Amino acid sequence: MSDDKLHPSPPKAEPKSSKSLKLIKMDEIQATETAWLWFPYIPYGKITIIQGDPGEGKTTLVLNLAASLTGGEIPDTGEPCVPVTVIYQTAEDGLADTIKPRLDSANADCRRVLVIDETEKCISMTDERLEEAIKKSGARFVILDPLQAYLGSNVDMHRANEIRPVMSHLGNIAEKYGCAIVLIGHMNKAAGMKASYRGLGSIDLAAAARSVLIVARDKDHPQIRVVIQTKSGLAPEGKPVAFELDEHNGFHFIGEYDIDPDDLLMGIQAKSPNTIVLKTALYYVISFRKDILPMRRREESQPYSWKNDAVLDRILAFNDALNQCETLQSIRHEMAELEQKAADAAKAEEAAAAHLRFSYKLRACIGVVYEGKGSEHYTRAAAEAVLRDYPMITHSTYSNITRMVECAEQDMQSAAAKHQEITAALKEKADLLETGEHILGGGLVAELAAEETRRRQSDTVPNGYIRSDAIRR
Repeated sequence: MSDDKLHPSPPKAEPKSSKSLKLIKMDEIQATETAWLWFPYIPYGKITIIQGDPGEGKTTLVLNLAASLTGGEIPDTGEPCVPVTVIYQTAEDGLADTIKPRLDSANADCRRVLVIDETEKCISMTDERLEEAIKKSGARFVILDPLQAYLGSNVDMHRANEIRPVMSHLGNIAEKYGCAIVLIGHMNKAAGMKASYRGLGSIDLAAAARSVLIVARDKDHPQIRVVIQTKSGLAPEGKPVAFELDEHNGFHFIGEYDIDPDDLLMGIQAKSPNTIVLKTALYYVISFRKDILPMRRREESQPYSWKNDAVLDRILAFNDALNQCETLQSIRHEMAELEQKAADAAKAEEAAAAHLRFSYKLRACIGVVYEGKGSEHYTRAAAEAVLRDYPMITHSTYSNITRMVECAEQDMQSAAAKHQEITAALKEKADLLETGEHILGGGLVAELAAEETRRRQSDTVPNGYIRSDAIRR
């Protein structure tokens, strides 16, 4: 008898079935499209991280986004949308002295901005109260500022194995309730590193987010802050957009802004997208005109300066505006402000004019009644009828009325000068906008090319100037 029969092998054990195992067939999954709170920067149902150095405007940006959405407007476009309920948690700023004033300043509907009370116990990303608040309120926009304050006391943000389960849990909440969860984080101080490695904590924080935004200041124009998307897992990366933040104009979006994120973090000057097209226009000016300088008049011998060329002056004026980081959108914004100021100045001028006419009227009537002076407009009876409405005016107050007329004349001159100044500034901006739109629309570039082609084919140039080489011929 063989050994195999004497010592049979034990039967192979069947693998134990795991009750936790569940396989999902992809053909059973219904494909859906991503919904967006702010396309393509903040998706619904996902986590977004907004990073930046302290004081760069991260919180201000998020609060203004929240304000727009609670009022039923898409951020930066103003297009209507369904009003959104917001949950905003902050561990850095006071609600009464910082957050509420900022929300009021941004015209937020504060009835739609909710805060989970952390008086007795601080909340964390894994706290049941967070999910309960989202479910109860129907919030579609949840903000945790800053993210490291809400990881939990036992979580080391630099350890990937501790970060992953927390972020996974938060991501599941976002997906379950279809809300956009935004985490605000600070940048580390490792200058010179790529933007994606400047966030505090483990790189797994950014890995768990579907969108990562950086807010940074244009070092040459401190009032301008730029929002750059360094990660976009659900759509093509959005173009950088800028907003202005200063004590006079407050917060407003400027529009698209052309700068590399790594350059921005290292303080390299930004370029407006308009600059590229402008340089193309200037290229035509230089390349087509370089062979016709210097120029001379037919009758005169003084050199011709292209600084007198109206078209070039307008291009250079627009170039100056670009160097100051103005864009067409910011120019339009300034024009809207100037139009309001011009309207207010016109009303002030009219009010000053009315007061001056009233002062002249009183002085004339007092002169007729108390000084026996003649008047083209008032008889004595008419003057007395006017003064009966002002019993406090007597002969002794005549000197005061004279002084009032002098003050009214000064006020009128001041109001008229102010109105004229604002009107001139408005016209300057309107010319700048027209030139910018013409340049960016390609019209001016095409005109310059056509104009200079004609000039190259002819000795004669506008305003009676001729090419210098034609003089030699």
